[in-house]
Amino acid sequence: MLKNSQPQKLQRYGCLIALLLAMMLAGSCATDTYKYLRQGHKYAAAGEWDNSVRFFQKAHDEDPENTEINLMLKRSKFESSRMHLVKGESYLAQELFNEAINEFRISMAMNPANVKAAELEEITRRRMDARHHFKQGQNHLKTEKFIPARQAFEKAVALDPDFEPARKALSYYRKKEVDTGTYKLNGESNTPVSFKFKNTPIINVFEVLTKLSGINFIFDKEVQNNKVTMFMTDVSFDRFVDVLLRSNDLNSVSVNDKTMIIYPDSPQKAKEYEDLQIKTFYLSNLEAKQAVGLLSKILKSKDIIANENMNAVVIRGSREVIQIAGKILQANDGSPAEVLLDVEFLEVTRSLQENIGLTFSESLTFGIGETSDDVSEDTDFVSNISLYALKRISDKNIILSTPSATLNLLKQDGDTRILAKPKIRVKNAEKATILLGERVPLIVNRRIDSNTGDTTQDFQYTDVGVKMEVLPVININDEVTLKLLLEVSALGENISTDPSNPQIPIRTRTAQSVLTLRDSETIIIGGMIQDDERNTIRKIPGIGDFPAIGSLFTNRDEQGTKRDVLMIITPVVIRSQEIPSMDATEIWSGSEDRWSLEAPYGSTNEPIYQETPEEGIREFMPTLEPEAAPPTVENTPPPPPLSEAAPDFPAAPTAITPPEPQPDPATKVVNTERTFGKGWPGTARYSIHVGSYLDRLEAEKRARQLTALNYECFMIPAQIPQKGLFHRIFVGRYEDKEQAGNICNQLRERREFTRDIHVVDRQWAAGS
Repeated sequence: MLKNSQPQKLQRYGCLIALLLAMMLAGSCATDTYKYLRQGHKYAAAGEWDNSVRFFQKAHDEDPENTEINLMLKRSKFESSRMHLVKGESYLAQELFNEAINEFRISMAMNPANVKAAELEEITRRRMDARHHFKQGQNHLKTEKFIPARQAFEKAVALDPDFEPARKALSYYRKKEVDTGTYKLNGESNTPVSFKFKNTPIINVFEVLTKLSGINFIFDKEVQNNKVTMFMTDVSFDRFVDVLLRSNDLNSVSVNDKTMIIYPDSPQKAKEYEDLQIKTFYLSNLEAKQAVGLLSKILKSKDIIANENMNAVVIRGSREVIQIAGKILQANDGSPAEVLLDVEFLEVTRSLQENIGLTFSESLTFGIGETSDDVSEDTDFVSNISLYALKRISDKNIILSTPSATLNLLKQDGDTRILAKPKIRVKNAEKATILLGERVPLIVNRRIDSNTGDTTQDFQYTDVGVKMEVLPVININDEVTLKLLLEVSALGENISTDPSNPQIPIRTRTAQSVLTLRDSETIIIGGMIQDDERNTIRKIPGIGDFPAIGSLFTNRDEQGTKRDVLMIITPVVIRSQEIPSMDATEIWSGSEDRWSLEAPYGSTNEPIYQETPEEGIREFMPTLEPEAAPPTVENTPPPPPLSEAAPDFPAAPTAITPPEPQPDPATKVVNTERTFGKGWPGTARYSIHVGSYLDRLEAEKRARQLTALNYECFMIPAQIPQKGLFHRIFVGRYEDKEQAGNICNQLRERREFTRDIHVVDRQWAAGS
């Protein structure tokens, strides 16, 4: 027996020890969870969201099912993501790209749904690559490899269209325009031609064109043989045909690369000859109804149908109409911006009540009742009495209501605070509503049945509490315009005397505004204060009016309630407004009666270019703005130079010879001789001539040397009669001659300039 009891005792002790260890371990885990939770709240209150996430994550690992921990962990991650997003934007603005990318990655790690962080990381990488290609272009320029430099600058501009140094560097290059041809015909010669027709039948004109180009022309039976007068010199065949057709209200359609059909330019004939196309556009964000309204208004076509089930638009029209419709939809079907509204409501109510003093009975009642010898609570006043009983009335029948006095000693002070922090995500130009309160049923109609007398009441639910309606509009700069309506309402006291038909008023405070905030900027709306005060004084007439003892017979009841509502709004742009490329937002559409995506002759649109081996830099002006057309030469003698000209350069002429006619800048004529006078603003008449060179490479080398010394330097070629072509180097551009002279005198004292530099005007600089 003793031998068996010993193992049993050891077994019981072992179980007890294991139970105690389990309890201690559970208590330790609970203690750790509470410690982590407390530390997380501490760092969250201080705005240290990274540390807050770290401790809430530890608490979550200890207790994954705890709702409070899960909510606080999500909130801390969201706030940490937003904090790193703001830091990344700051680094991006300072062009600290590696630091910005690191912050954006942390932001996405904290909140994978942060689309804006992903977009900004992509923008940062593109800007980094743009700077890399720009530096490559600069290195190519130093070794005079102009074509690779231009290619590098083009890549930089494509990656970052707003990178101004790359855009300016790219604008220094001249390019040769290639005429793609509107009619895409295969003529026998592409050389420019000159035509002179005077009162010539149009059929004969086309006959001449056939002989020159080998193109066949077929005429519609309604084409009239009108007479044509045209004088055009050095134009392409395609350009001449286009002007000829437009000036005579004609149009054409190509049968093949050697044949054209000419027909009157009228809607009826267009239906006969134009081939129509049907295309379905599937929309991502723009609603089909809106797209139909947009296209119908611009294209003035009835053959546009909406497929609302598939959110698609079906269009039937010519090839040009289909292309233009595609560009319009591309420009208007971008992803809408989205904003997260971080809202905090704070309603503070403070009530104060003070009731001090004696309250006496407000009335004393005499009457006749049943006979009573002592004080009785059951004796009531009689409502009717006979004359016989009235004659026998005694003091036992007289009843007097007993007066009473109550001593009030009450002082009550209370504070109430209601706090809510809702977050709501809203699409651009969409309405959002937040209600913190309740929907109260109120009687709006009451009907009584004339036959049965039954009463029927209609109820309507009304929002009571704090209600916010907001409509955000996000622009391309991530600024948010909020159309805001804030309404604070509460039920009042019943003002109806009929218990069956209560009439309850609703006390309302409303604030309405339109304001513009930057991304993550905070606005506080407050001051919607409701202050209710009620003072009641009860006292015995006469005695209560005495200054000293009157307060003993007076009761003072004071009640005050003060309510204030504060609202804090912080809009955080989650997705920026998507801006389509320039080729979709800016297109040519032809004339009023003829659709076309082709750019008109002489337009400011960027033409199609083909590089040439001779491509080089324009007049070397690193800080110069885009070229302006040369102004009209005034017939006044130029100002004499301030000193003798350089020995290798002729002196300023004494007579004015008008400059030769300049070609239209839109034609982009490229030859070995540069057009003088460009790049010099009309308002800046004077500059300082610092040297002239017969060798262009030597002149460009000198210009680069001065530019490296931070001088505003540029070069203008000038054809001097009987002397040849000189490349003149100038420094500065000035409106005032005296100012230019003072600066010229200062430059003469510097070792990088010779003593013979002098001030000239633009006419002299151009070789006039």
